[in-house]
Amino acid sequence: MPTIQLTGSMGCDKRCERDEDAQEEYDCVFCPGKQPLDPDPHVSRTILDQLGGRRFLAMTGAKDLLGSSDALMFRLPSGFAKDGINMVKISLRQTDTYTVEALRLGLPESKIIERMDFVYVEDLQRIFTKLTGLDTHL
Repeated sequence: MPTIQLTGSMGCDKRCERDEDAQEEYDCVFCPGKQPLDPDPHVSRTILDQLGGRRFLAMTGAKDLLGSSDALMFRLPSGFAKDGINMVKISLRQTDTYTVEALRLGLPESKIIERMDFVYVEDLQRIFTKLTGLDTHL
């Protein structure tokens, strides 16, 4: 079975070109200067496996997976999830729990629709379904 390639990163190596007056670096998935933060994003692969792996991708339509050393971020098809959610970020915390953020990206603004902290691995699929309305398995 071929492996799933996680591409991109969560961080930029330069200022976001969309905001030339910025005084600090951004974490921007749109930035053309993004560089991988970790050459082997073990945690992001584990998060994907805990969500259901390839079955999760097929059930939710998740795409454009971005992995780092402590998080996984991916897009959802427009109009597919509830409340206009089109991106999800799942981050591993030092407490060995996850933070799950459901976002709506768009122009002119992007916003976090809902955020759940201290999510245990056994609750990850249930919380994803609660936030997005999408099932992770049959």
